[in-house]
Parts: sequence; C-alpha cells; structure tokens
Amino acid sequence: MIKNNGCCSLEHAKKLKELGVKQESLFFWCEGNSYGDDGISMYCGTYGIIDKTKLDEVTIECFKINPKRELEYYSAFTVAELGELLPANIQIENRIYSLKISKNHHLNTFTITYTDVLGFEERNMADCLAKMLIWLKKNKKI
Repeated sequence: MIKNNGCCSLEHAKKLKELGVKQESLFFWCEGNSYGDDGISMYCGTYGIIDKTKLDEVTIECFKINPKRELEYYSAFTVAELGELLPANIQIENRIYSLKISKNHHLNTFTITYTDVLGFEERNMADCLAKMLIWLKKNKKI
C-alpha cells in the first residue's frame, strides 16, 4: 500500500469517475472485500491491474484467498496527471480566463484559479486540482 500525499482523495477519485473522466493513472484506489471487509487501499499499477511487486505480503495473500473478490477501482490521479487534464484557459461568458496555481507558504495551502474568477484552496495540491476538474466537468466547461 502507498501513502497518498501526491494523489487525490478517494472521495474526489469517485466523483471524477462518476463524471466520466477516463480512468488512466499510475495509482488507483481499491475499495472492496480484498481483506474480507470493505477496506480501502491504494495500489500502483495500470488501472484495475495490480502490480503485485508493489504489494505487501498480507495483501498478496488476501488476493490469493479471495480471487473472485468484488472490488471497485478508482484512478488516484497524481498532481501531474490532474495538471495534464486541466485546460490552460477556459471561456466564461465570452471571456477567456487563464489557469493559475500558487502556494501560500504561511497557510501551507495551494490555490488553483482561473484568473481570480473561480478558485479552490486546499492543503493537498492533488485535491485542489481535482476540485477544479470536478467543477469544470459539472459545469460543462470541458
């Protein structure tokens, strides 16, 4: 299992999948009964195909015990992947707005805006980028 510092949260990953964002990422969230319960884990590999070299021994044994597991997979997009998905500019009411990313060192937060018209602020940069992508998809800007 992998710590998710550079990836979006499971909540945002689910929403992005629901909104139709193509599920291609280096990491993915796995939710289901691989442990015999409703555990949530993050893995490295192609979406839905687990790279077993990145798993711990307990997890590998769980997959052997329960090969017909019912799992849900969600792309855990990285900062780089989300940055590639966001457009450099958007148009709102015949005006063009440019993407801006900044960091507040005092608050230790990231801010993603389109020319100060629309913005989100988070401590986790991936979640901040994911929120912007979710807003753009919901409002049919991309």
